[in-house]
Amino acid sequence: MKQDQSTLLSLALSATAAGAVTAKATPAPDDSSKRLATTEYVKVAGRLNRILVYRMNAGVQQVSINGSAFTPTGAGLYTPATGMMFIKAQVQGGGGAAGGTGAAAAGNVSVGAPGASGACGVSLFSSVDIGASKAVTVGAGGVAAPNAAGTGGGASSIGTLLSAPGGAGGTLLNNVAPPAVIGNSAGSAAPTGANLLALVGAAGSATFASSSLANGMLGGCGGSSPLGAGPAGAAGNAAAISASNYGTGGSGVAVNQTGGALAGGHGAAGVVVIEEYI
Repeated sequence: MKQDQSTLLSLALSATAAGAVTAKATPAPDDSSKRLATTEYVKVAGRLNRILVYRMNAGVQQVSINGSAFTPTGAGLYTPATGMMFIKAQVQGGGGAAGGTGAAAAGNVSVGAPGASGACGVSLFSSVDIGASKAVTVGAGGVAAPNAAGTGGGASSIGTLLSAPGGAGGTLLNNVAPPAVIGNSAGSAAPTGANLLALVGAAGSATFASSSLANGMLGGCGGSSPLGAGPAGAAGNAAAISASNYGTGGSGVAVNQTGGALAGGHGAAGVVVIEEYI
């Protein structure tokens, strides 16, 4: 018997392995699975509602919403908008600082390794995962000083859901006969909670001194992050270059007897970016 269109639309039929014909269950409203709906369309998330960018500026955490001016107000928290269905979150850990050199005797050199970039993690989280709100932390950049190893960058995170560790600081090698080479032996630890993309930090290039002449030395480039390149290495006896792109490491430094003690480059703070969908 011929069925009318409304009857056909109200039934979703599939054959079982035994050959019996059974009706598929109607998904609940807002079910975005691939099951076939019978009397209603499946609602698929979603529409981009807001983009929130959390950064660190002069030691103060700030937030910008949809390109607005950065402000410290509410910058330590993500509170979903009404109707939020899921978010896509990217967390970038802070970059490490480079090692700083001490003085070198005549004919010798001192070299400092560059800082590594921080880890990066990208994830999707549902409204259930986020709940009423989640704390947001932006990892600070590592700090450099003369005649000292660079400090590591801080971790960036969204609550306990997603965390990206900071990059390792660079070490130093003082008052040695050239040739001398020193690199950063570590990048960063791996991110946790990253269900789309998980990247460890990059160590950067090695600092070297092929001779004790200024033009025979070069500081290593700071580690690059997915959000930008690390700074170029400094020439012999020149001041190191601090990182500027989110999560990158500071550049290394190399000196001879005339260079004195120099600090390595500071690392750049990380960033947290949340795309909110409703």
